[in-house]
Amino acid sequence: MDHASKTIHSARGREDMRGCLAALRNLAWRLDWLDRRIDPLDGLEIGRASILHGATAHYIDPRLRPETRQVNAMAAAADALCGPEGTDARLTRLPLFGTKIRVAGFGGLRLGEQNGLRAIDVFFERGYVHVNGSWITPRGQAGFRGPVKNHVIREVPLPRSVMHDELLPRVKELLGLPPTLAPAGGQCQEEERQRRTTLAAREADKNLAWWN
Repeated sequence: MDHASKTIHSARGREDMRGCLAALRNLAWRLDWLDRRIDPLDGLEIGRASILHGATAHYIDPRLRPETRQVNAMAAAADALCGPEGTDARLTRLPLFGTKIRVAGFGGLRLGEQNGLRAIDVFFERGYVHVNGSWITPRGQAGFRGPVKNHVIREVPLPRSVMHDELLPRVKELLGLPPTLAPAGGQCQEEERQRRTTLAAREADKNLAWWN
């Protein structure tokens, strides 16, 4: 721990190391390698980090977050460069790049999570996308849809402008629905979720759900 205090500068990192040492101590006690009257961690104190409420591992300081006008400006530039009237062939291959910037800016989705989104993962009536997978492309191998990073499945709300103006037309295209159809074809999405739920219920693996 003395060495860790010089090389690990975050209080959380030192707390993690103490947790590992505590696990080793408990194992030694359980296997009778160490007398339970002896606690190697006795007297070891680690000062707790003083963090603001809500400032967890997923917290981003407001000063580091892009402003709405900045996200809109970047996305508008991407729309112009990657649209059908773009002059660079490398950029026109990415027609949805502006949408990806908006989804990343307003929802915080990683690129792999965006590429792993499916039509059934978008809940228009509730205003969020269900992030439950990520598109993985190993070097020299074919890509596949794998688990989301850290296996943390979450619901990410997005502005109505992004949901209905950009994701909705794409979902209609994927489901083979006319662009002018109203409502959003949510019934088709729900029927597919129910079909997948029924299939998952037949499997022996109880960890299966509609989304995987």
